[in-house]
Amino acid sequence: MQERRRKKTDKVAILVVSHNNPELTNSLCSDIIKNTKNVSYDLHVIETGSDIKLLSDHTTLWVGDGCRMTRGFNHLKRYADSVLSYTSEEQYDAYMLFVNDAKFIENQDMVSVLYEELKKHPDCGQIHPYQENIYQPHDRLGRLTEGLTRKESFSEIICPMISADAWEKCGENLLDDIFYYGWGLDYDIPYQMHTNGYRCYITDKVGVFHQPFTSYRESHITKEKLKQQEFIGLARENMHNGFIHKYGHGWMQTLMDAVPPDVSKEALYLWLYMNDGFRGTI
Repeated sequence: MQERRRKKTDKVAILVVSHNNPELTNSLCSDIIKNTKNVSYDLHVIETGSDIKLLSDHTTLWVGDGCRMTRGFNHLKRYADSVLSYTSEEQYDAYMLFVNDAKFIENQDMVSVLYEELKKHPDCGQIHPYQENIYQPHDRLGRLTEGLTRKESFSEIICPMISADAWEKCGENLLDDIFYYGWGLDYDIPYQMHTNGYRCYITDKVGVFHQPFTSYRESHITKEKLKQQEFIGLARENMHNGFIHKYGHGWMQTLMDAVPPDVSKEALYLWLYMNDGFRGTI
C-alpha cells in the first residue's frame, strides 16, 4: 500500500548539534527562542557523546558516541520528523541547522527572515545569512549590500536553512555521513543542490557571527582530546578521501563544473583554493 503523503506546514525544524558545552548551547537556544517571532518552529538539540552532567537545558536527543556533526544532524532530523509524524498530518517545510558556536547579531529574527527569503525564490534549496566576521578574500560570504539576497556557489555550514523539498529530492546524499567531521558538507551541499535544479543563496538582510573551533579552544570544558591542528588534519583527510570515493580524483573540478551559468563560481573557487590547501589543482 502506498504511503499517504502528508502536507507541508509553514513550520521550520531547528536542529542544533552540541557536545559537552551546555553554556554555549544554552546561549544559542536562548537567542533562537528570544528572537524568532514570525515563523512557527520546533527546536531540537542533539548531544553527541556528551557527559550526562553536561547536557544543555534544551536537549531532546542524546547519543552515546561522539558522532560528530554530520551524523548528528541526520540523527536529529530523523528524530524531529518522527515526532512530528506522531502529532500531526503535516511535514516540515524547511530545516535550519545550527552549529552551537554560531551567534545571533543585533537581536535579529534570523530564522524568520531566512524562511521569508527562501519562500520568495522558487529555486532556493538552501539559504544562509551573511557572516559578520568573514575575512578576506572571502568577501562574498559577508555583507555585500544593504538588503540583497543573492545566489552563491558556496557558504560555510554554520546555520543554513534547507528546503524540505530540496532535501527530499537530494536524498541521503545531501548530508552524506561519509563526511564524518562535517568538513566537505560546505562543498557537497551546493553540488547536490546544483545537480538537482536548486540554487544556494546568501542574504544580506540578516547575519551570523561564528566562533570556529570552540570545542578545541575550550577543551577544558568540552573534554575534547584532539588538539585543534590534529582535528584539522583528520577532517581535511576525511573530506578529501570522501570526495575521491564519491566523485574520483578530479572531484574539485567536478564541483566547479556543476556550478550553473547563473551563479558566480568565485566563492567556491576561493574557498577551495585558499582554505583547503589545493593550490594549483583547479
